Order: sequence, then C-alpha cells, then structure tokens
Amino acid sequence: MTEAQATTTRFCARVAGPFLLLIALMVFTRYDTLEMLLPSLQQNAALVMVAGVWTALLGLIVFAAHHHFNSPAAATISVLALLLVLRGALLLLQPEALITVAGGFVNAPPIMYAVTGLTFLLGAWLSFVGWVAKKV
Repeated sequence: MTEAQATTTRFCARVAGPFLLLIALMVFTRYDTLEMLLPSLQQNAALVMVAGVWTALLGLIVFAAHHHFNSPAAATISVLALLLVLRGALLLLQPEALITVAGGFVNAPPIMYAVTGLTFLLGAWLSFVGWVAKKV
C-alpha cells in the first residue's frame, strides 16, 4: 500500500468509524421510534428520492476517492462505499423493497440488535484505525 493510499484509508476511516458509531448508538437508544418512522418514509416519495440521490452520490464519491483493497481496513471502506451506492440505487429504483427489508429488521429485534452491535464494533474498529493505529 502506498503512502497516499494509506492516507486516504486513514481519512475515510476517521469519517466512517464515528459515523457508524453514531448510527449504532441512535438505533440502540431510539429503537422504539424506528418502527413508527418506516410508514412515514413510505408515504414521502420525495424524501425517499432525495435520500437515494444523496446516498448514491456519497457512495460514488467515497468509492472514487478510495477503491483500494490492500488491507482489511481499506477493503472494508471500499465495500462500505459500494454498499452505499447499492442502497442509494435501491432507494431510487425499488424503494418499497428496501423499506420492506428495513421493516423486517425492525420487527425482528434480535436480528436488529445483532446487526447494530456489528455496526458498532465496525465503527469502533474503523475509528481506531483512523485515529490511533500507526499502520493502516
């Protein structure tokens, strides 16, 4: 891995790590409200479309800036970017399907908590890689 790639990986980890931690903490603390949000989201097509555009754009920007698979952290960031692109595309092209899947997760608390726990651990690891680790 070149120094430029390591710098890019570290920068992306500094952003993605705390963001994933924040999302996981939001799910843990506001889990009860998530079930109420999904029907509102289904009824607001404009909000879903705008969210899809911004999500896809963010994923494309991150992947354009960081498309390295040279280390576990680099590969994780690149895969997260591709997942953002996929999520944005689904929000734009098949929002009902994505909202149905999200509803399935919300209605299955053990699965939702497991996924949220993994998100938290991934965020903690990426935060460590971005802010503390000497080698990426």
